[in-house]
This record gives sequence, structure tokens and C-alpha cells, in this order.
Amino acid sequence: MVSRGTPAMSMAGDLDPWQVSSELRVDIFLSQPREASVRLWNAARDVLNEEERQRARRFVFDRDRDMYVFSHGLLRLLLARYMVADPRELTFASAPGGRPELVSPSSAPIRFNLSHTDGLVGCILTQKADCGLDVEQIGRVDYRHLVPTALAPEERSALLGLAEADRSDRFCEIWTLKEAYLKGRGLGISYPIRNISFSGFRR
Repeated sequence: MVSRGTPAMSMAGDLDPWQVSSELRVDIFLSQPREASVRLWNAARDVLNEEERQRARRFVFDRDRDMYVFSHGLLRLLLARYMVADPRELTFASAPGGRPELVSPSSAPIRFNLSHTDGLVGCILTQKADCGLDVEQIGRVDYRHLVPTALAPEERSALLGLAEADRSDRFCEIWTLKEAYLKGRGLGISYPIRNISFSGFRR
């Protein structure tokens, strides 16, 4: 998913999902921290465990600290809602590749992924199936120096076939798709994403 300027959608304020599948339940929650209610902010802060609080205190900049607190607190609230559990009692572990997974409670087969960028937090939850999500703000980075390491040859050729004005947005679409795929597969950020190729993007 991509965000242009100030993101337009805010669904997690009321904890209402964007359901994207009917056969296998897949829910995506999007929230703008700067637009979230005081009640949701307070709830996000209150459910963090001591390890998360200590990590939050290590951030140098307030904006990074706030984003960490809000996103990880929101994840706990969403998972707890699905499992009818106490969000403070959830425990996590890192799978090989660094993907976080729920350890306790283990009664519900919930899979999840979390991503955030300036002004937007996204969370995806599914039952049983692995999932990945990535959100980025369009225009945040200069895409041109990333093309050789991020795109497969056929993707690079397709990108260069576009008008210059369209290339940045298209690169961001491919980039977020690949990041979500890596996260969903648990491959880790060190995996060479130019070895992954996606097709079907409209010119």
C-alpha cells in the first residue's frame, strides 16, 4: 500500500477492518496516528509490556517514539480483540528471518503483520495463512538509485517504458509489493528482492 502526502484512510480509530477476502478472512486496519482519538492513544500506551516501554524510551526523536508506541500498542489491541484476550498478556517471538509471531495465547491460529510510514500505520490479520503488509509514502525516497538492486530485469524494462512522471509511483507500488511478500514469507530484509519478479502492472 502506498500513501501520497497525508493518508486519506483511517479505519483503526474505531477498530473497523477493511475486509479484503471472503473465503479466507483477511482484515486490514489502517490508522493515522495524528488523527487517532485520545482514547485510542491512551489504550495503545497502556497495553505495552516493559520491554516495549524500554525500547520506546531509547528512541531519540519523539516522532519515532510515538510511532513505535502507537503501532505496537494498536497491534496488541487488534490481536486481543480477535482472540478475546487481554492485550497485556500477549507474548511474541521472532521467527527465522525476523518475522514476529504470536507465542501466547496460542489457542487461535492468527497470523499478522505490521507496517508504518510517516502518518500511517497498517496492520493485516488472517486466520492460519501467512500474510505480509507494507506501507510507504510516495516521494519519500529517490527511487532511481534503488532500481538496480530492487527490480528484476523485466520489471526494470517495464518501468523504463513508462513516462518519467509515472515512474516514481510505479516503483513505489512494486517496492511495497515486494516488501509485503518478503514479510509474509518471513524471508527477512536481507533477501535480494531483485530475485523476485511481479508482473501484471498496467502501463
